Amino acid sequence: MANGELIHLLKQGTSIWNTWRKEHPDEKHLDLAGVDLSNFELAEANLSGVNFHSARLRHTNLQRSNLSLADMTYVDLGRADLRKADLRRAIIMFANLEEADLSYANLSHTSLVETDLSWANLHQANLTSADLTGSILCGTLFLETHVESVLFDKTTMYQTVFAGLDLSKTGGLQMTFHLGPSHLSGSTLVRSHGSLPETFLRGTGMPDRLIQSMRSLSPESIEYATCYIIYSRGDQAFVTQLHADLHRLGLRCWLSPHSIDKRGQWTRNPLRDSVEASLRPDDKVIVILSVHSIDSPWIEPVVSSALEREARAKHQVLFLCQSEPIMTTNEHSWLLDLQRTHPVIDFSSGETQEMYTDKVLQLLTEIQASL
Repeated sequence: MANGELIHLLKQGTSIWNTWRKEHPDEKHLDLAGVDLSNFELAEANLSGVNFHSARLRHTNLQRSNLSLADMTYVDLGRADLRKADLRRAIIMFANLEEADLSYANLSHTSLVETDLSWANLHQANLTSADLTGSILCGTLFLETHVESVLFDKTTMYQTVFAGLDLSKTGGLQMTFHLGPSHLSGSTLVRSHGSLPETFLRGTGMPDRLIQSMRSLSPESIEYATCYIIYSRGDQAFVTQLHADLHRLGLRCWLSPHSIDKRGQWTRNPLRDSVEASLRPDDKVIVILSVHSIDSPWIEPVVSSALEREARAKHQVLFLCQSEPIMTTNEHSWLLDLQRTHPVIDFSSGETQEMYTDKVLQLLTEIQASL
């Protein structure tokens, strides 16, 4: 099929394009080489296996699109929106991805050889087994990006941001070229267990004294828990005290309040929702049970999400605390079932400070035992 006809189909919208692809499964070698699709709206389009060699896709909306196995050699994707796009096993060699948004995209087993990723956003993208050999990573944001088995050979870095990563299982860091300093977060150093090459650390601008101290790090010496307390705003006073006491005892925890409006509707907060959606499998969740939360529409989805992560982590990540006596009925059957595997720590009976402190220590001990 001529590329002019393909472009005409794309101009009619993603729905028509995707329908055409379903109706023509034998049309597997779609050639859009050299075409200009800049500023097109191609969100959720099925572009799997398409030949985009030397095409222009600047500012193109490709959110949640399927570009797996596509040939994107020499393609221009400058400032393209590729959030949550599927780019598995795509060939993106010698391409331009400058300032592209690749957050939450799947780039596993993708070839990104000698590609310009300057100032690109790779927040929580999946780069597992991707090949970045010779790529430009100046100003690139690697924030909680999955980088296991990524090849960084001969990449160029400057003001590159590595935050919340485990770089210990990547390759080629000792072969990187640094135009100037970059940024390594404390969480990246901790998760990488002090195993990063000294040449790489010096290239990022890290002082020698800190490099020497990194040698003492090991998985055992840096094991710690991160935890989120999820609760109803009606329990703010109790949670504020609990949060302060857990912090004082060395637990790194953050607050995630939920609200219900006057109509009884769940008040959605995009920032809070983004934080909770970004929790790693090992992140602990303390859910506060009370008269304010037990019948709230948010509590079951929160618990279900925690249980799903628990299944992936294969150890406990969900902890239940009762801040006041609550009545459970048949409507709360999910909670009655849950209590068989996740006993509730009952703070409602804490008549004295000593009893309250015992409950805090019990909670902390259970969290630490799950590491």
